[in-house]
Amino acid sequence: MKLFIYLAGLILSNLSYSALAQSIDTNLVTNLDGKHAIENLRNARYLFNKEIIKNRKAELSYLPKPEYIFNKSGEQTFTFKDIKFLFKDKKIVSINGIMASPEILATLTNELMILDKQQCFFTEKSNQEYLKANRNLNYIVTADRNFFSSLSILNATVEEIATIAKQNTSKIAFELGLAKMRLPKANNFLSDKDLKSQALVAK
Repeated sequence: MKLFIYLAGLILSNLSYSALAQSIDTNLVTNLDGKHAIENLRNARYLFNKEIIKNRKAELSYLPKPEYIFNKSGEQTFTFKDIKFLFKDKKIVSINGIMASPEILATLTNELMILDKQQCFFTEKSNQEYLKANRNLNYIVTADRNFFSSLSILNATVEEIATIAKQNTSKIAFELGLAKMRLPKANNFLSDKDLKSQALVAK
């Protein structure tokens, strides 16, 4: 019963993301709608939790698959607000055709990759807990909350970068805009131990 109550709370906080998730294999696609890719991951977890509440049981065969968005080898282009982010071997090469300084691109790459690793980490940890005979419900809920939070921060970050890189923005204006931007504190990556501590506090 506790699981249903916890998941109901999560679903109520994510009602705006109720569209049906569609699977995307970013290894086979080089030009993707970035916002759509993020929403697919978010919706997969949202619908899984919704089904648990509806059917009063977890269909483990439908556990959302942990998946990276940006953290993949090869060359990929993600579009956010009509602005193209070009990634090559897990590094940002350009944004809307703007070749910013290596230092700035490295900083942006680091922040986005950490957030991407976080959302995948939390999905994996939630799934692992579901597969245990004696599930820690607080742990699952805490992992799910951190998953949704990581995706939300990731989406907000790339959209802000896209706004700065709007059409006809010069390299100088772009770099000045990024210098004023407050990047999330993504370096505080939670370990499994930290996640368990959060779950204990949530009891």
